Amino acid sequence: MPATRKRSRKHQFQSGNQKRTEWTARPAAAAAAAAAGGRGGDGDGVDSPADFPYNLRDRKPADQSQKSGLGKMRLVHVDKNCDMWNFAIEEHLKLDNCSRPKFQPAKEEKRGVVVAQSLRCVNCSFVTPLFKLYEQIRKPVRGRSAAVQNLELNAAVTSTSTGFKKLRFLLAAFDLSPPSESGMHQMSQTVCDKIAQLSSHNMNPKLLLASGLEKNIHISVDTWYNTSGIRNSRRTGPPVATQSTTLAMEKQTGKNYIVSASTQNKLCPKGVLLRSKGDQTATCPGGHTGCITNVDKLESLSEYESGREIGRNIAGAGVTVAYCTTDGDSRLHKGVAQSIQEANASPQVKCLADLLHLSQTQVK
Repeated sequence: MPATRKRSRKHQFQSGNQKRTEWTARPAAAAAAAAAGGRGGDGDGVDSPADFPYNLRDRKPADQSQKSGLGKMRLVHVDKNCDMWNFAIEEHLKLDNCSRPKFQPAKEEKRGVVVAQSLRCVNCSFVTPLFKLYEQIRKPVRGRSAAVQNLELNAAVTSTSTGFKKLRFLLAAFDLSPPSESGMHQMSQTVCDKIAQLSSHNMNPKLLLASGLEKNIHISVDTWYNTSGIRNSRRTGPPVATQSTTLAMEKQTGKNYIVSASTQNKLCPKGVLLRSKGDQTATCPGGHTGCITNVDKLESLSEYESGREIGRNIAGAGVTVAYCTTDGDSRLHKGVAQSIQEANASPQVKCLADLLHLSQTQVK
């Protein structure tokens, strides 16, 4: 047998590069032939796909639901869906060139958790207009009206501990196309403003109900921060905290109604956006239109100021505070007492210690 010579590693590498160059050049040659009007570089005609150096796969028509990234499930209004199908059937009966209609979705637009959809007939060119398969809230200004389901879902998420990220995961588990997280955050600004207005409007009747005929009330006040890293018990509102919420709860009726609230905020996304675009006049707080901050970023969140705001709200309704229950290291009662005395010149508000914090600070 003739001896076979083993190819060197250099020869193998060159052979691989040559094959790789050939496979890379084939699509380029085919594209050049197609651009030349069906003529190759050597003048031969390309009459069929078999004349190409490789076979082209037929592109299958993509499903509209898969093309738009939507799942197979939909949240639709039953009456709106029936109206769409009835319209399609009635209008299709007016045609003479198609006696056996077969409808399927033609176009679909995702709008939050709901959709707008149109139908088309497979056997002819009949297409319906786009139907909104949801209820919407009319607004006095121009623009697209918001869907009721999107607002209700956003209000429900705001009132629970479930965030937008977990909500999108739950909707995807039901094969529903989840709304974009940025869109939900934008809508949450409007929803939260409405919730704050309704809450403020609802707290005054609760305050008058709890105060009774004597117009005197006993409240319990505490503050929540958007951080768990409070490292110094003597200083409230550390620099790591950027938001605080203070609630005053009545202790007269036994139902623990929230009668007043105060918020402090250092965050303003719109101000950050304006400053990033070069607008140096957009200083916070309140330095531009739509500013939502009331505390400077270099200042500390003050429980004393929150107590003063709560005291002003209660005094504005003609009610005085007899007892104020707070933490042992809090200055909320001092702010409440200062505002009540300035408004009504009433006797000094008595401060009571919270039983939970009192038991934790007892020296045994």
